[in-house]
Amino acid sequence: MDILNNGVAIFSGILLLMTVFTIINYIITSLALYNVAKAEGDDKPWLAWIPVGNAYMTIKLGKGNMLFMIPFVLAMIFTGMIRDISMVIYTAYSIYMYKNICDKYNASFLPILIGSLSLIVGIVPALINANILIYLIGLYGQWNLYRCVTKKVKAQ
Repeated sequence: MDILNNGVAIFSGILLLMTVFTIINYIITSLALYNVAKAEGDDKPWLAWIPVGNAYMTIKLGKGNMLFMIPFVLAMIFTGMIRDISMVIYTAYSIYMYKNICDKYNASFLPILIGSLSLIVGIVPALINANILIYLIGLYGQWNLYRCVTKKVKAQ
């Protein structure tokens, strides 16, 4: 029974840590997108703080095609294979949009790309510890984007 309790405690601790990192990641990502939207002169930069608005802003600021919001919406409606395929399509496209945004503001795209791997690594339970490191690298990438946008706005 003691082994079971220890296992549950360890799993709960890792889950709590991942939840904290997810919240911090969302805040930093929203802050970065909000700053980019303000720098671009967008009239609704606050959309970066709303989950669906965040996805919309990523595509808008990356100068992408808004039809790629469809897989995001499908992933919220459907389950199973349709949801999985939709999320893969949306995630791949949003990574491309982040590349466009990073290129515009001379921010390093590599940490954001590595951070996006946490979605893949999270599926494999044996790699859960690597997921924390990958999350931290992704957080650094978002923070770097935020700083690059802030520097460019101050320089203008």
